[in-house]
Amino acid sequence: MAALGLAGLAVRTRVLGPEHPDTLTTRFHWVRAIGEMGHYAEAPTTLIRSSPAMSWRA
Repeated sequence: MAALGLAGLAVRTRVLGPEHPDTLTTRFHWVRAIGEMGHYAEAPTTLIRSSPAMSWRA
C-alpha cells in the first residue's frame, strides 16, 4: 500500500511539479497514511522534505 502511494506521489511530482497544491496534498496524505500504518521513522523525513514548499500555504 505505501509503495502504491509513493508511486502516485512520484507521478504527481513529475507531471505537476513539486510545489503544485495537488502534489503537496498527496504528499501530506501519504505521510499521514504511513504514520497510521506505524512507519513512524519514514513520516518525519518525508514531511520535512515537503515543509519548504508548504510554508507559503500556512
